[in-house]
Amino acid sequence: MFFLSTLLLYGNLLLSQTRQISGKILDSKDKSPLTGVTITTKGDKATAISGPDGSFTIKVNAKATALHFSYIGYDFQVIPIGASTDPAVISLAPTRKY
Repeated sequence: MFFLSTLLLYGNLLLSQTRQISGKILDSKDKSPLTGVTITTKGDKATAISGPDGSFTIKVNAKATALHFSYIGYDFQVIPIGASTDPAVISLAPTRKY
């Protein structure tokens, strides 16, 4: 019985694993940091906002497959979540006016 309850406890912990992804968001033209960029996940409900220096940190669970970056006046960008834990540098391009 002890073995079964231990197995169930650790099984739940493994299924609910989260990881932290951090990085910096820059303007693609002048490389200035973008403040207030919304970062959301596909496959999870995690959300974050970039800070004054363009940095962000978001905790995602194992179901998350991609990060979505959106900012008014800029094209949105979708980045797949890979196995790497290196800080990401994301460049957003201003929306073109026609």
